[in-house]
Amino acid sequence: MEFEEMKKIWDSQNNENLYVINETALHIRIKQKGRSINRNISFFEWAMIGTTLGVSLILTIDTIVEAGSWPRYLSSGIIFIIFLYMYGLRRERQKYEQQFNESLLGDLDKAISRIDYIIGRTRTLLWWYLIPFTVAASISMYFDSKPFWLWCFMILVFGLSYWGGEKEIRHMHMPKKRDLESLRATLLES
Repeated sequence: MEFEEMKKIWDSQNNENLYVINETALHIRIKQKGRSINRNISFFEWAMIGTTLGVSLILTIDTIVEAGSWPRYLSSGIIFIIFLYMYGLRRERQKYEQQFNESLLGDLDKAISRIDYIIGRTRTLLWWYLIPFTVAASISMYFDSKPFWLWCFMILVFGLSYWGGEKEIRHMHMPKKRDLESLRATLLES
């Protein structure tokens, strides 16, 4: 090759923008985000598991001590079933996450899957947590002749819980999900 031909090739390469992705640093960052999301999920799951188990035990003990009626035992049983359901969901999620491989895209897919899990659990919180808790509390409140203001308070808490969950999804989880999906699309293009 002549010097002039080499110079033309060199000049044409200098006019191009070259982007290099530091895959190791990116992989470390994705793993950090994944661990952060996993900590949030674990806190959420253990809080729900602990709350349901604790409330169920307290209701059962309180009912035994006070020689309560069958509606209180029923309420305790409903809440204990929620505890078992939550524990089963946690085990199922952990088993599902084992299918992802240990690679950049695998960890990114796992992080996206975890965010989808959080969004799904928060959106269905009304059905698998609030309604059974409300039914259990209503049974106890009805048979114990609780005052009207307590019923109103329960309805307010129910509504605020649902509103808070939707706000959490819109302002916390959806932006993270969009960022991770955008990164995934960028990686697949390059």
